[in-house]
Amino acid sequence: MLNKDSFTSQTGPEWRCVDGRPGLLILKQQADGSWQVAFRGQSAGERQGPQVLGASLGFVAVVEKFTNISANNSFEVVEKAHQQLGFEPQVHIDDHHFPVDTNLLTMSDEEVIPLVLNVLTGCGFAKYHYGEQADNYIRQAQGRGWSIQVLTGNHNEAGATKNYVTGTTFNTYNANQIGENIIFNQDSAEVSRMLTKMGEILDLPEFASTASAWLDQTYDDVVKTLTNGQVRAADIQEIR
Repeated sequence: MLNKDSFTSQTGPEWRCVDGRPGLLILKQQADGSWQVAFRGQSAGERQGPQVLGASLGFVAVVEKFTNISANNSFEVVEKAHQQLGFEPQVHIDDHHFPVDTNLLTMSDEEVIPLVLNVLTGCGFAKYHYGEQADNYIRQAQGRGWSIQVLTGNHNEAGATKNYVTGTTFNTYNANQIGENIIFNQDSAEVSRMLTKMGEILDLPEFASTASAWLDQTYDDVVKTLTNGQVRAADIQEIR
């Protein structure tokens, strides 16, 4: 059962995916185009920004779905909304796709960075929505300098929430440290702010409500898929 420690104040501006899996690493691109391991281990796990399907890539998906603009212009709209609201764009992969016995926590930055940049898989939403094109979208986000979060572990989520309390998010790190109450979560309050801002940038008054309804339904579908039907829309708890 969820308790007072299940949610926490957001501790980073980077959007996370809805996973209940904790962060292991976060890579950030520097002004000169080089990459740096910005957070590793506990500091990466405790870097907990708001959650939405696919991290920032979920917003690209809704722009493409409800407008006629190109993928490149969709990225630009999403980046502008992030900047105006004080967020930072981020995508994620996971640690299932590295060579056997790879320990990212003990390797040097020089060893870790090329490994991470060559892995493009691990985001369930990207695979669900984009199919065979998913890697291309992860690569494009990477090429635009979005932060890259590496998640660790298996999907052990036993529930899901939609969180309407502004400035808070699911405490993924704490739940995994304890080993219980691990869930999927979407931070609907912050998602609403992003979609409203994107609608303003696009000059489409109905965009936010239409996109929100689609994201909600898609979240329900992805949760059901990733839990093998164990968590259905009626099981998703609203936090207010």
